[in-house]
Amino acid sequence: MSGHQAISPAETVWNTPDLREEIFFFCKKNEQIKLMRVSKDLFVIMAAKVGHVRNKRRLKIYRNSIKSVEFPVYFLPSKVPAPYKWPKILEKYPNATKISHDPTRISRIEAGDVHTLHRERYLTVSGLERWRYTYEYVITDYLDWSEYNNEKIMGLDTTTKEIDLIKHKPYYIFEDWNLKKSLKLKMITTKEGSLKGQVQPTSNEPLKRALIKKIKSLPEEIELIELDSDINTSLSTDVLLESYQDLVEMLSPGKEVKKPKILRLRYPNNKLADLLNIIPERLTYIYNRAMNYEETEVDLSHLLRTVNWDKLVYLDYLSISARRDLPATTSSVSESSRTTEAAESDSNNEHVDINEINFSKDTVARNLPLPHLKVIEIDIHYPQGTELTCEQFQVEEKWVKNIAKLFRQLMPKYDRQPTIRFSIHGFSKSSEISEDHSSRLKSGYRDVFGTR
Repeated sequence: MSGHQAISPAETVWNTPDLREEIFFFCKKNEQIKLMRVSKDLFVIMAAKVGHVRNKRRLKIYRNSIKSVEFPVYFLPSKVPAPYKWPKILEKYPNATKISHDPTRISRIEAGDVHTLHRERYLTVSGLERWRYTYEYVITDYLDWSEYNNEKIMGLDTTTKEIDLIKHKPYYIFEDWNLKKSLKLKMITTKEGSLKGQVQPTSNEPLKRALIKKIKSLPEEIELIELDSDINTSLSTDVLLESYQDLVEMLSPGKEVKKPKILRLRYPNNKLADLLNIIPERLTYIYNRAMNYEETEVDLSHLLRTVNWDKLVYLDYLSISARRDLPATTSSVSESSRTTEAAESDSNNEHVDINEINFSKDTVARNLPLPHLKVIEIDIHYPQGTELTCEQFQVEEKWVKNIAKLFRQLMPKYDRQPTIRFSIHGFSKSSEISEDHSSRLKSGYRDVFGTR
């Protein structure tokens, strides 16, 4: 354990928010009240759960301490009251300013001199309403690659449909509420098989032009909250990178390019690092996941060396799937099963000292750790059926600990244990030695973080 104290199963359950929430669900009211005294975190959680306290003075104190109300994400929409009922819920909590069920949220501010508003809606049975409400919601819009990949590939037709704001107007809210709209832009393909097999390198041009036009045409009041690519080709990373490079170049003085808070990618490639360096300012959530070695071209060493990590100041969730290639001269995986990119990566890996992996020289170390980062999930995909020699295992063990130390520098210190997940894929399941190697590599990574 390298000097680190093992964490018991009970502590692991307690440090997992979803499991802890399930436990609290079965607590009686008097038990919930006692739990409020354990810590500040539990005080907020339990106070939100306490629906009745015999001591009215104490109940008032508890409710005054609540700043926001949140319906759990796992609640189905049918279990959540309609938004027009949310202000009634907030009446119980005088100092609460927000109520939400992800991704929808209502916020409220003091109405000020409501007599000057001349709006009957502010008149209620109890008198003049003291709050003004803003309803925040997300619009999902789509760019379908299959519409631009074949039929229009040689042409210049990049017609994009305008976002129908009337169609997306929310129901069950009051007309006088302010509306704050955010956009989730998703790149998809609806034609089965249209992107399988060979795709010409220039085939991303029409979609790139459509994406640029879509982002440029967004109304000022709409925030771009998420970019999501569900396309089964790494060219989607190229499209996003090239689009933002062009958008920055054509930027007018005094204008800002709309950049996302959330980035989701399938089949990512090594240009992900350059993309993150162009859109770091608002990113809170980075998710690129692959199911196997073939679905990702990301080299973790390259990512760590290239990204300017100190610029990701609002990042709280990082999930990366990367491939790992062993040097071709010693790998037990047959060359016939490897890709050209893997062979090139092997050649590079042979000449890279694992102890030289470090952050980009442009990353300012004194600005680390990232203050909001709470979750790091790393998946390493080896070629299927990989078996390591003792010499190879020693190299991989040092490499894994090296990358763990770098990721550890990104994570701030918390009173509670952060979420650290590290997985190894591709090792031969028929070999006990490979199973042992996989387990030991994962343990080595977690030891650096002091977790199990």
